[in-house]
Amino acid sequence: MNLAFLTGNAPTPGAHYLTGDVQVTTRKRGALKAVTLTAVTVIMLIGLITQAVTGGASNPLPNNQRTSAGTTALADDESDAKKEIKGLSDSYIQKDEDGKPSLFNTINKADGEDSPNDFGYIMRRLFSTGYINHAGDATNDGRQDNCYVSQSGTPYYHNCDVPNFMTEALQSFMDPFITTGPQNAEIRKAKGGLLWVFDGIPDSETLPDAGPAVDENARSAKYTGLEIFGYNLNYTTYLGEWDNIKVMTAARSLSNFGFMDSLKLGATAVIKGVANGVGNAASGFVNRISTGNILGAVGGLWSDFVGGSSAAVVKVVMDTSDQNVFNNWAWYRVGYGSTLYNARELTAEETAAQAKRALYNMILGSQPDAATAPQELKDLKKPAAPADETSKCVIRVNGKNTEQKNASDNGITEGDCKLQANTAAPDGKAHKVNTPNDLKKDGDYAWKKDGTSKRQTLKEWVAANQATFNTAKKYGMSINTDGDESKRDEVAQKILSEWDSEYSKALQNSTAKEAEAKNSEWVNQLLGTAAFAAHILSNPSQSYNAPWSRFACTNADGSDMHEDNGTLVMLMDSDGNMNPKCSGVRPPIQDGLFGNGYTGDAKNQVGTDTRRARLNTNVLANLIPIDSAFDSVAAFWLGVATTSTMVSNEVMSWAFSPLLSQLGITDIVVNTIKFMRDSIFFPLAAIMVAFGAFMALWNLARKGNAKETLITLCLIIATFATGVALLQSPGRTVKAVDTIPSMVEQTIVGYIFSANNEPVDQLCTASGTVSTKAGTGLEDEQLPFTPSEGTRSLMCENWRTFAFNPWVYGQWGTGYHNLYANGSGKDGAWDNKNSSIVGDAAVPLGNNISEKNWGLYQLRATTSGTAYYTDQSNPTGRISRDFYRIVDAQAGPSNAANSYPRYFNTWSGTSLAPRAGTAMLGGIIGVLGAYTVIVYSVTKVQVTFIVTMLLLIMPLMLLMGILPYFGTGKLRRYFGTIGGLMVQRVFIALFLAVMFRILAGVGTASSSYPNLALFTAAICVFFLMIRKEVEEMIFRSVASKFGGSMADAFRRDPSGFIRGQIGRGGKGGFISNKAEIAKSTVVGATAGATAAKLTGGSGLRAALDSVRTNTTNLRNQQRRRGYRTLDTLSRGAQAGAQAGRRQLADDQYATDIKREAYRDTKVWKDYESAARAYDALPTKEERNMRTGKMETFKYDPATGKRMEKPEAPTFESASKDLNITIPGRKLKKLADRRRKADDLEMGGKPGRRVAPVKNRAKDTEALVHRTEKRVEDASDPSKVAERRRKDARKDKRRERIDGTRGVRKITREFDKKYQSNKNQEYRVRMRTSLHELMDAAAAYDPEKDQDNTGLPDYMDPVEGDIYGPELPSYHEKDEEEKE
Repeated sequence: MNLAFLTGNAPTPGAHYLTGDVQVTTRKRGALKAVTLTAVTVIMLIGLITQAVTGGASNPLPNNQRTSAGTTALADDESDAKKEIKGLSDSYIQKDEDGKPSLFNTINKADGEDSPNDFGYIMRRLFSTGYINHAGDATNDGRQDNCYVSQSGTPYYHNCDVPNFMTEALQSFMDPFITTGPQNAEIRKAKGGLLWVFDGIPDSETLPDAGPAVDENARSAKYTGLEIFGYNLNYTTYLGEWDNIKVMTAARSLSNFGFMDSLKLGATAVIKGVANGVGNAASGFVNRISTGNILGAVGGLWSDFVGGSSAAVVKVVMDTSDQNVFNNWAWYRVGYGSTLYNARELTAEETAAQAKRALYNMILGSQPDAATAPQELKDLKKPAAPADETSKCVIRVNGKNTEQKNASDNGITEGDCKLQANTAAPDGKAHKVNTPNDLKKDGDYAWKKDGTSKRQTLKEWVAANQATFNTAKKYGMSINTDGDESKRDEVAQKILSEWDSEYSKALQNSTAKEAEAKNSEWVNQLLGTAAFAAHILSNPSQSYNAPWSRFACTNADGSDMHEDNGTLVMLMDSDGNMNPKCSGVRPPIQDGLFGNGYTGDAKNQVGTDTRRARLNTNVLANLIPIDSAFDSVAAFWLGVATTSTMVSNEVMSWAFSPLLSQLGITDIVVNTIKFMRDSIFFPLAAIMVAFGAFMALWNLARKGNAKETLITLCLIIATFATGVALLQSPGRTVKAVDTIPSMVEQTIVGYIFSANNEPVDQLCTASGTVSTKAGTGLEDEQLPFTPSEGTRSLMCENWRTFAFNPWVYGQWGTGYHNLYANGSGKDGAWDNKNSSIVGDAAVPLGNNISEKNWGLYQLRATTSGTAYYTDQSNPTGRISRDFYRIVDAQAGPSNAANSYPRYFNTWSGTSLAPRAGTAMLGGIIGVLGAYTVIVYSVTKVQVTFIVTMLLLIMPLMLLMGILPYFGTGKLRRYFGTIGGLMVQRVFIALFLAVMFRILAGVGTASSSYPNLALFTAAICVFFLMIRKEVEEMIFRSVASKFGGSMADAFRRDPSGFIRGQIGRGGKGGFISNKAEIAKSTVVGATAGATAAKLTGGSGLRAALDSVRTNTTNLRNQQRRRGYRTLDTLSRGAQAGAQAGRRQLADDQYATDIKREAYRDTKVWKDYESAARAYDALPTKEERNMRTGKMETFKYDPATGKRMEKPEAPTFESASKDLNITIPGRKLKKLADRRRKADDLEMGGKPGRRVAPVKNRAKDTEALVHRTEKRVEDASDPSKVAERRRKDARKDKRRERIDGTRGVRKITREFDKKYQSNKNQEYRVRMRTSLHELMDAAAAYDPEKDQDNTGLPDYMDPVEGDIYGPELPSYHEKDEEEKE
């Protein structure tokens, strides 16, 4: 038999069962399945009976579906039920002609049984994929239809997706292999940056309240999208969902009250929580419930079971099991709660608390006593503040002592008291006395500061309220009365300010403890299984398994909604009526993994849930997602766009910030101007004025033009006065040069991007508040506008154009302007009909301004905190519930009838290739845009820097300007240059603002990103092309009014000018010399190789010769020109190293050590083997055809091939080929050891030069004596062994002293490198040459070469082919020429 979910056949309505479509070729396998499934079926059914007879009362249906109560009598005999099932299975197995069980006959019978009275039908029902619906034969109020299309769309209803046993198992098995829901939609921090340097957002100092607050309701100013969300732009996909309903095990086994499964969420943690909460008595009660024993007191559903017969009885069992799931609401949705918005699913802890409460309410139908706080705590009152002193004033009036009063709490002041006493005195002059008893005459008065009451000390105040404080501490309130009298007000203020919150917590905690105590006491007194069961039967609202007990409502901000008594507001009641206090919640997904249980017309009425239709159930496609490659490409290029925009925005912020002030350059300029003013301008000003006046008078004497002379003198005076005014406060002058253009820039940019300029949208508008740091003018007065608002909008537009737009178009397939939510009031807004559920996508941007746009709302749903602050209450790494609002706004039940599905396919990522293309295009445009912005921003910074540098020489220019004629012209051009640069700076900011305003308009008008990218690129290129020409034109137009400009080379290209100056004066520098040599090398090699190619010579040799010649000439030029410090040190180090190498090469000991170490290596041994093989080869003498000379060479006797003599590798060549570095200092150290050892051997002192042997007869005689003694000892057999031991020890000591061990280490280093894989090519080359020579030598046998041709005799016939024709000698050739 084949499973229906594989074949698609379904013989009975309402569920998919096993089919009878079996081919002959599969009968053995099918028969095996039949017998196996039969056995399992019997076991399962007997298990159902065993569980059933322990009890089976049914939990009633909701009020609107409730029917008459089912029968509750117990089965008479459990064994009868088991016998019935066993008899059915025995009769089902068919036999052959011999009376033995036949597999083929059994399967044939099963294939044809479609009647509910057939056992094959029972097997197919148990082991097929399907969803339960029909249970008409159930004994527990069985219903033919348990699914109603009219109830779909709420958490109350199961959507007819409750799986049967096999379907639930298959769904659980396939669930881990099928990816569902949103992907890459996890919440991420908005705050971030690149390398801790670039964050690409406006400085917090320029923003209201130092940046947007995490709390959306606390944003008093309007912030831009960039400032709130930063660069948290990530493409997401949505892979669909399915209705994953599970059935509680207890309900499956007819233990009836399956709520224990929900209490065991995760493991048994909740059960333990319940037990711990209600004490030891409750734990035993929970155990009885979990095993189903409680049902024995209530009765079962099997009174008619024994009276049945045949397979129909088994169908009754199965229908009863299915109906029990519906009656007891023993189903629940997996993961549905995590996708809810406007409501939430209760946590495991809350479910445990609700379970305890349900237990209390269920027992005897009563409720525990309401918990109240202790009366002592409720009567606790907040103490009054410590009393201050009250003054007293008594005046003698008309012979009587009268106390004067005042409205002040602290009494009358002494001054007022005296004034009233003056009135009472006859002469109008009051007289003060010490006490009222001293009052004698009218006008006398007595005043005392604490006459009425004294100042209450801290100690007195604490003592007066000690009882209150003791009671507060008793209930956990934090009361700290410590402190001396000087801290009286501080201590009292802290206690009184925190009193309300502390009292509230104490009241809450005390009430909770009281409730726990009362509940535990009540449960211990009233636990009883019969009362519990009866209460459940009559009060379905107490079933916390059911949907109405699972979901609580939430406010718009996600916080819990509470009733007036503090309890949670539940989403619906037990009749399925939605709570009018709550907003709508997302409808559950329609259809499980294999469909639903609807039949007939209902199946057509239910429609398609587009969220489920998006799901791909192909396991292979889920395991190997091909589209993931496009997703990675899209993410990479979007990262390129966001990163480049971040960098360009950071540079732009530098351009619009007081960068020079932040770097301290402005202070340096101001101090320098002050210094030059005091040391140059003022000391020389009088001389320059006198000299200027002399020049004017001289000109008058020469030309006689009095008018011109008068004007010249006035200009001299005016110039001097201007200089004094400007230099008197250089700080204000420098600030004016920077502030005036800034004010104009901010005014222009602010006007272009101001909120009052009818913006396209609110994404990039910005506004300030009273908390915003206002700008200041030349006199440090506050300006009436906020300078930073225009810059903030400008940076946001840069972010929108080059980062946000690629994300929006790649994610949604359309522009931001097409994503406005229903109710936004925008043209082209969505027209979805479920706005009451999904909301209006409002994103608060501050100052009561919101954007109702689904694109921006997605950023809100995937972002934690803001670009300036981290939100600790909104953890990252999880998917926000609000993200599912975006899903449901586009997809849903009934073919998304209430949604707006226009962009759903692109948004969900059904095809990621277009998204990857959009992202790639966005990345390229982002880099181009970043380049454009950086060029303009750097130019603006450059202009500011040039103006600041020009201000440095202002005292000199003002001093020079005092001189008429020449000086005046220079000063005019100086001010013309500064003025032109200031105007140029303003126009640079204007260009940026206009460019982004145009780009914003283009972005709004386009729905296709390729078109938008094309226009954006064209605009960027256009502004790049016109930049220099327009900037120069603006500068010239201003400078020309002043008679021209100055320092044009520096102004046009400051960095190039500085490089040029350094280059001309920097010859001989280390880097410049190396650069010249590198350039000469390239040019020489190219020229040499080209010339050789044209003349037919060797290109390599010509290139090397040319490089050598050019380099030598250049080095000679550099040497004559002279070196600088670094190059001199470098060349000194090189000369020292060369001298050391020459010294080491001349050291015979170092040479011997290298030879000794190298001759023992495998490299040398292979060479020696090759040399021996070469020497064994035959020799032949032959004339060289090219040179005409006779040559002797070795050859291969087998082939006649000429064999080249192996080249002996040297220590240096092998070190280079094997990449071995033996430091010179190591060789020198070994050579010194060897030298010292030899000195000791000769009897000298180590480290000193030993005299020649011929002049050291004494040492020579001692050496001879030691040698003779050694020979004598060697001939004595008794001393041989001892002598050998001594020699061995001496050899080891000598090896250590003379460096032999170090030599061996060098040998091992050569062998290790020779055998390593890195030098495999070198080793193969050496070994190949060796093998060729050895094979050739082995083939040669001189005894077989009788004719001395060098070849074996058998190769004589081919001798000519090997050697070629014999050439005549020179003598023979001369004779032939003579003839």
